[in-house]
Amino acid sequence: MNVEAVPGDGQDAEKVVQDALWTVVRKIDTFHGELAFGSWLHERATSTSRSWLALALAPLAVTR
Repeated sequence: MNVEAVPGDGQDAEKVVQDALWTVVRKIDTFHGELAFGSWLHERATSTSRSWLALALAPLAVTR
């Protein structure tokens, strides 16, 4: 998932990337080598992006 797909401006995309990096720092102990590090990192970043996207779209779902 491309973080630029997150609704909002470039600052929102920067926040998603920063949050994803902090998630990696907090969860580095969950990396056990079953996947390549890049794949594991991509999973964390994708999960973070999806969470942000869900939060951004939640108000739209309520108003429908």
